[in-house]
Amino acid sequence: MKMMNIFLVMIFVSVTASAQDDVFKKTFTVQKGVRLEININPGDIEINSWDRSEIEIYVTGFDEEDKENLKVSEKQNILLVEFDSEWGWSDDVKFSFKVPVSSHLDVHTSGGDIKVSDKIIGQVRLNTSGGDVEVFNVQGELSVRTSGGDIAVGDIAGELSLLTSGGDINIKNTSSRSANVQTMGGDIKVEAAESDFYGRTMGGDIIIGNVGGQVTVITMGGDIELGKVSGSVKMETYGGDLKLAGADGKVNAETKGGDITLYNIKGAIDAKTYGGKIYSELDPKAEGQSTFNSLGGDIIVQLPSNAKAEVKALVKIRGSWFDKSDDYSITSDFLKNEVRSSEDDKELSMEFKINGGGHEIKIMTTNSNIQIIEKK
Repeated sequence: MKMMNIFLVMIFVSVTASAQDDVFKKTFTVQKGVRLEININPGDIEINSWDRSEIEIYVTGFDEEDKENLKVSEKQNILLVEFDSEWGWSDDVKFSFKVPVSSHLDVHTSGGDIKVSDKIIGQVRLNTSGGDVEVFNVQGELSVRTSGGDIAVGDIAGELSLLTSGGDINIKNTSSRSANVQTMGGDIKVEAAESDFYGRTMGGDIIIGNVGGQVTVITMGGDIELGKVSGSVKMETYGGDLKLAGADGKVNAETKGGDITLYNIKGAIDAKTYGGKIYSELDPKAEGQSTFNSLGGDIIVQLPSNAKAEVKALVKIRGSWFDKSDDYSITSDFLKNEVRSSEDDKELSMEFKINGGGHEIKIMTTNSNIQIIEKK
């Protein structure tokens, strides 16, 4: 029985030692504003902050041969962590860091996820060749690059730059001075942005809440939906619908194959669709020009009763078998104003002024109807 107990103790000690062989843990004393540079091939990375002038490194999942490939060096308040796996890949290696709140991060991994969970005051640059990235609560410039994963960020107070080659981008909110967001194959969703925003995707939808600046958004194959924008707007899609809740500035909206819906626009509009309808609510400036053009859909333009505008509406007729007077029309709630209209076999047209004229409004469509309605 005694020999049995000794044998069991030996097994326990052996297993415990073996479990610790794949762990690395070390703490470094650093100064405020330290820069942590991480270059790992491969491995997942998680970074948290704490109220200490120290950086703790905790690594698990090593192979015995890989422990010698981890190198840590210090120079002029820069801590450099490098790891290159003996085999060039590993699913088990995980790096965890605790850093001071006031830190700068420059992180690279060739094949893993990156997560920054706690508050960081400083510049943050994150790059992975094959994983997802999550970042929350950064007061400083944030740059994220991933070649094959999703990006999720929130509570960002500096300039924002996000790029993924094959995933979705989700932004909880940002007070960045500017935001540049691009994905080659996913959706872009933004809860809110407090300043200028640029977004582009090659194959997904773009959905953004209210924006406190100018907006430029482009998708090659999806819908775009924006909240209220306190600046000018450019929105373009090659295969979907466009929707805007409001804007204080000029709106440029173009779709190659969908509808355009624009609410509460104060300024001017340039809207064009190659195969859909247009609905807009425009409060035009006294001067300037707005254009509405559809190659195959109805157009409705709503104007306030006190608008000063000159309206020119045109319906082109294509196909000699159509009877234009029966199938298409131009109507207006402002017919009490002076009207000049014409009809022939190829088109219907109407021109009139509202409150003496001012903002020039051109409305054109083909084989469809035009309505100019008064806001009640």
